[in-house]
Parts: sequence; C-alpha cells; structure tokens
Amino acid sequence: NLVAERSLRTGDAVFRQGTAATAIYRVEAGRVRLVRHLQDGSAVVLHVARAAATFAEAALFSDRYHCDAVAEGATRLSVIPKAELLAALRADPVGCLDFARGLADQVRDQPAVTVKPPAVASSPNASVWPPSSPTVRDCRAPEPPPTPEATPAGAHRKLEKVSPSSAPRR
Repeated sequence: NLVAERSLRTGDAVFRQGTAATAIYRVEAGRVRLVRHLQDGSAVVLHVARAAATFAEAALFSDRYHCDAVAEGATRLSVIPKAELLAALRADPVGCLDFARGLADQVRDQPAVTVKPPAVASSPNASVWPPSSPTVRDCRAPEPPPTPEATPAGAHRKLEKVSPSSAPRR
C-alpha cells in the first residue's frame, strides 16, 4: 500500500497553484477548500472537499495543480501518488471503471450553489435579473510552460486498489 496519510491544521496548504501535480487526495476527516487565483488578482472558490471525497483528480492528466488546496480546520488526508494510481488503473479495467463511477457519483451528488445577484439598485434596469448580456469571467488557470515530470520512486510497485466509489454512499 503506497497511500500515505497526512494531517493538517487550519490554513495549511495541501498544494499551491502552479506546483507539480504529484498526487490526488481523499479527505478522511475535515475539509479542504480549493481556490483558483486569476490573472486579475481575484480568487474563485472552486470546491470545498469534505470527508469521504476525493479532490485534485485533474492532476492525473496535468503537470501542475490549477488551484490552491488549503485545510479548513483540522484535516486528515490520504495521499494517493499519481504515477502509482495511473499504473494501477491501467492494469485493472474493472477498477478503472469503479474509479470513474466514483468520480461521476461525486459530481452528481455535489450540492447546488445559489448565487445572489449583484446589487444593481442604481442601474436603470435594476428590476432585470439576470441581465440580458451577463459578464462571463474566464476562471481557467493559465497554462504554465510544459516541464518534464519526474516519476516518483517506486512507481513499479502495485498500488492497493483505490477508488472514490469505496466511500460511503450518501
């Protein structure tokens, strides 16, 4: 079993936007806030991962993390190395489908977020919401230049089966 455990306190970073993507994570206890920093200096909360949820799955197919992950209180994580997980998924098609199903379940079960309209009392069209031509912000992280990715030591060892679908169903 190559899955390690990591304990964090409030404000501790799991990873930072732009750092090398080396693992995905499962929250065993606590919460982790995922925040993307935009080029205009603003930040967008992408997700708050809670107990039994995995996060940073996009790291499996990216060289760099596209957001910050920061603990919101005492948090315990399972750290699942990227190279070993990819090798295990390639070797086990049924396990790969279970993993994909678990990811789909997480997206499906994600609670809806309500958004309040901005204050527009001084606008001549104050009674109109949503506006006829809403402003769309590009919240994608800028792509860093490609860099060669080092393979973590021990990639040849078989990873114990890891699946987000093994988490308790809600």
